[in-house]
Amino acid sequence: MSPKAKVIAWIFGILAAYAASVGVGAYRIVSSEMFPLAEKGLAAYLVATKSDGANKPIRFKWWSSWFFKNSTSDGLAQFLLCTSSSPSRCHTIVAYGAEGMWYITVDGNLVKTDK
Repeated sequence: MSPKAKVIAWIFGILAAYAASVGVGAYRIVSSEMFPLAEKGLAAYLVATKSDGANKPIRFKWWSSWFFKNSTSDGLAQFLLCTSSSPSRCHTIVAYGAEGMWYITVDGNLVKTDK
């Protein structure tokens, strides 16, 4: 194998590993028990603040925390949820577990959750 082909293979391998880690990270957050609570919390926050994004579909955009645990005793996740009213309008969600409950903040404001 030529040196040029080896470099290309290494670059491709690194990019494939990065893409796999991004996919696994997104899957872990979206499939966790706190994700539906975060969606409900954001929807309630948008209605309460009379935002133009209220009652619009909410989509997962990205997570910004590499430390993630899905546990109500010490869980933590930080990610972005966006509304379809404005593609550039995303909200920072921080979900953390303490004392057996999930706490959800939307743009730094604590919102009430069902659980």
